[in-house]
Amino acid sequence: MIVGITFVSFIVYVQRKQKLWLAVWLFYVVLLLPVVGLIQAGQQAMADRYTYLPSIGPFLLLGMTVAWVFNQETLKILGASKNLLLGLALCSALVLLVFLTIRQIGVWKDSITLWSYVVREDPSVSFAYNNRGITYDEMGLYDKAMEDYNMAISIQSDFFRPYNGRGVLYLERGLLDEAISSFNEAIRLNPKFEEGYMNRGIAYDRKGLFDKAMLDFDRALAINPTSYQVYINRGVACERNGLPEQAIENYTRAIKINPDAEKAYNNRGFVYYKKGLYREALADLSEAIFLNNSFKEAYYNRALVYFRLGYADRANNDFENYRTR
Repeated sequence: MIVGITFVSFIVYVQRKQKLWLAVWLFYVVLLLPVVGLIQAGQQAMADRYTYLPSIGPFLLLGMTVAWVFNQETLKILGASKNLLLGLALCSALVLLVFLTIRQIGVWKDSITLWSYVVREDPSVSFAYNNRGITYDEMGLYDKAMEDYNMAISIQSDFFRPYNGRGVLYLERGLLDEAISSFNEAIRLNPKFEEGYMNRGIAYDRKGLFDKAMLDFDRALAINPTSYQVYINRGVACERNGLPEQAIENYTRAIKINPDAEKAYNNRGFVYYKKGLYREALADLSEAIFLNNSFKEAYYNRALVYFRLGYADRANNDFENYRTR
């Protein structure tokens, strides 16, 4: 289409010496070239934002066409019907633009709709399958998530993210060996992949390989020392292996990095509870609930603390919140 319109614009220029038409169209083509896909910036081959500047050219051409149609000579020929025709043309254009806008907004309804649209338009985009797989996993649709991760890998076998996603699915199902294998592949493809080391560390810990888990957490922190998620998971590993002081230290580091990390407050509060430090536990668990008032586990843990402190009514209230949220 671009070649065809360029050819027509050139003919108009040759036949009628209309330099402006050809200039405006070339303006469009030149702005389009960097984003047409010949040179790809990032993983995405196409995006709505790529049309923002290039679209100036076609709209200029449209305006010139309207001006040419409704010049003085044309208006004389149309006579009294000119206002009616102009109104119909404007209304038609408005209706068309509203329709196209509503249709495009529908693409962005949610992540599943968006990535399904991308997959439908271009089935070869591996990261679209990966991202839809992540969303399916968050929705608890594990079979669909696994199907999308496998499809992403079949399209692009050197793309590390779907291996990580598949490993997370295995981890959630308790298939630790399969999870570790997937994380190994993700790390092999991207040795600087912090999340891969963290997830493999979680799998090692659940498998009872504490030393290997700690080594992977350390590797993740070497890549990104400000990853509070790694500190939280390292704290969980320490707690599971009977190291409460080290667990508290890791949760505290996570909180220093991200003061809104409700999971770190909850976990540290529960360690304080097990150590008999009920006031410290109450402060942490209350903070976790303040940050996320739908945090079921924090309500349950705080109820245990309230019982220890002799506040039965408050404990029962927290148990009720735990059951209903």
